[in-house]
Amino acid sequence: MAEAKFTSGPWAVSSRGLENDGSAIVVTKATLPDEYHTRIAAVAVRDPGAPRKNRHTYECAERDANARLIAAAPELYIALALAEQALRAVLRNRPQTESAPTNIALDTIAARAAAALAKATS
Repeated sequence: MAEAKFTSGPWAVSSRGLENDGSAIVVTKATLPDEYHTRIAAVAVRDPGAPRKNRHTYECAERDANARLIAAAPELYIALALAEQALRAVLRNRPQTESAPTNIALDTIAARAAAALAKATS
């Protein structure tokens, strides 16, 4: 697995409100009250068919869900890496004669996990 070069987590959706354009902000999560937050991403949902005044609203479920997913990325990356390693260990220690369809399914899941991790690090 390639080394992750992204900003280490945890990340969070900023509690300081939205940008002027209505974007939600994902930042590094402070561990101390006066710690500086590093801006990771601005998350906006734009509907090209909507009138300009309606493109950004304070109530935007899709934008907020996207921001939460991005904020969870470091923890998701670590969890997926651990799951992929565990699946590979199970497959290494499991007799090939034991439930071939299960082995194929586990190998497929491990391969998909490895591909997602590679996508995040390449």
